[in-house]
Amino acid sequence: FEKILYWMLDIVTDIDPGIKKLLMDTNLIDKTESKLTKEGNQFLLADRKSQIWRIMRSYLQRFLSESSSALISA
Repeated sequence: FEKILYWMLDIVTDIDPGIKKLLMDTNLIDKTESKLTKEGNQFLLADRKSQIWRIMRSYLQRFLSESSSALISA
């Protein structure tokens, strides 16, 4: 999780493409420039529990939408 925060703050330059997409989907980073959005700045200022919950909730929503699409097409 710390690597995500370091990447958002430009401390590290490499991040998993799936995590980057998740951050874009949650509007924490801009989709074209990969820079922090207003929500991304607020995310960085939030407490750790809130940060983890937001990432987990977004991940689960994405997983569920992908799973239900796979079930419908099957």
